[in-house]
Amino acid sequence: MDIAYTIKNDLDVNMPIGFRYNPPIDEVTAARVSLGIASQKELSSIPDTQEIIIPASYTENSLPQIMGLLLEFVIISKKIRDGLDQLEPNVHRFKPVKLSSESLIENTLDHGIWYILLPPLVIDCLDTNKTDFVNGINNDVRELSSKIDSKIVLFNKKLVSCHYWRTKLNKKTSFYTCSVEFKNIISSCFSSIMTDKICDVI
Repeated sequence: MDIAYTIKNDLDVNMPIGFRYNPPIDEVTAARVSLGIASQKELSSIPDTQEIIIPASYTENSLPQIMGLLLEFVIISKKIRDGLDQLEPNVHRFKPVKLSSESLIENTLDHGIWYILLPPLVIDCLDTNKTDFVNGINNDVRELSSKIDSKIVLFNKKLVSCHYWRTKLNKKTSFYTCSVEFKNIISSCFSSIMTDKICDVI
């Protein structure tokens, strides 16, 4: 791997506010799923026939293939899941759900089986000596520079066969990162690329 990509943390534009479980699930379980910390037992307590209902608020009258908050969980289409599973078999945690909408999208209320994708592993692969950070920010709370020409450098030896992960930034935060191959799968599902900065992998 020579380069990787950060993934923008703005997928909330693809998740209508007010999605709900039907029937409702236990509030604690729902919260833990939303935070990406649900155990396998908690995930198993949600039936594969669980319905998630979303408001119909897409101006193009079509569903994006990824919906959700990257800082939490996302809901992905079968196309995205199949692509990620092909790249990294048996690595990521998915929960099938039945996706519906309150109003017609693409002339239907029933959108078939989609998948909750829980956050991937955090990998401590950032070369802090070669990466540009915001000036004056100490290590515990450091932030990446927002300058277009700023550098992000990752250690390749820690990313063997990785395609979708969170890169550790400091003690409390990480940023979503992906390989060229997974970036291409994401890009094929969007009119605009949902990636941000290029990371050099050494």
